[in-house]
Amino acid sequence: MAFAQRLLGSGIAAQAANNIIGDVTQGATALGTTQATAYVVTTIGTEVTTAAASTGVVGMAGNPGDSQWVYNGNTGNAILWYPPGTDTVNNGATSFSIAVNTLTIFTKRNSTAWATK
Repeated sequence: MAFAQRLLGSGIAAQAANNIIGDVTQGATALGTTQATAYVVTTIGTEVTTAAASTGVVGMAGNPGDSQWVYNGNTGNAILWYPPGTDTVNNGATSFSIAVNTLTIFTKRNSTAWATK
């Protein structure tokens, strides 16, 4: 896995390095109780620091092999991760629960399905 510091040190431009390793949103707030009303993830990594009960985030659209992660910080509540569009996660589910203080990686395994690790 690439580290930004090493990429920048090799002369790669900052924006190119950011595109290679991915950017991170810190301090996100989980929203809504459905895919349609949840917080929309716009970066490769998202740290959620505020979450009311039953709220969640919607993952970014991706291609097979793409990964993104969500960290549910010390929010006091589990949050839901919804796959984008009509995609599913872990063999057909429409959401995945992320416990407090847990980082979960989501990888798109084919054109319509995501898997977690």
